[in-house]
Amino acid sequence: MSTKLFVFLIVFQTCFAVQAQNTAEPVLLKRYFTYGGNINSRGWNATFRYGIQSDEKSATDFFTDFGRLRHEKEVRIVNASFNNPKQYVFGRINQTFVWRVGINRKMVLSDILFNREVLVNFNLGTGFSGMVLKPVYLEIYKRSQDQSKDVYAVERYNPSIHTDQSVIYGNAAFTYGLDELKLKAGGFLKASFTFEWSNENNQFKSIETGIVADFYNNKIPIMAFSENHKTFISLYAGFNLGNRW
Repeated sequence: MSTKLFVFLIVFQTCFAVQAQNTAEPVLLKRYFTYGGNINSRGWNATFRYGIQSDEKSATDFFTDFGRLRHEKEVRIVNASFNNPKQYVFGRINQTFVWRVGINRKMVLSDILFNREVLVNFNLGTGFSGMVLKPVYLEIYKRSQDQSKDVYAVERYNPSIHTDQSVIYGNAAFTYGLDELKLKAGGFLKASFTFEWSNENNQFKSIETGIVADFYNNKIPIMAFSENHKTFISLYAGFNLGNRW
């Protein structure tokens, strides 16, 4: 065999192997984990998700998130009669947080599963929704008995007692009321779109936007002078980081 023919065969075999590798079917990674957060029309959330990819078109994941959920009438104000006052919400009885645990079905809407482009998914989830209530404590201005100095007392907000806004200095430290937390159990429904992209098959980023509705049997006591609700609907948008394996 001549040297030229030998070199030709080696080059041909190498090119064929590279072409076969490039055209081979990519491996479908069956597991994924994501973490991230969002801002929404009622506050913010941190979220964690573990999923199982059934096939190229669908997946099921289990997730939990925790964050702030506000009443629409919560308006933070400051008392201008004090130097360096603290913010507070007049009429707020409880500061509220939401904790969700649920299952989500993800359906792929685009066919770009393995290319380095955007993958579009539709998500539909449901599960347990727990409303965490922390009573509000305020710093209240009081004069000492001998009128010699100013005193700020920390008191749990009572709408029938704390009617004079001029003596409210602001919110007390967040630690007040942590030993009085209450949990109201309910459920939720969640629908969203995710837009995933990646430069690697085992790591990806995503933007998620959607709507979530939390349902409870009774009205949640958040505000003293406004209508409280059993249902809370939020629009949200967030960013997540993920890994596949």
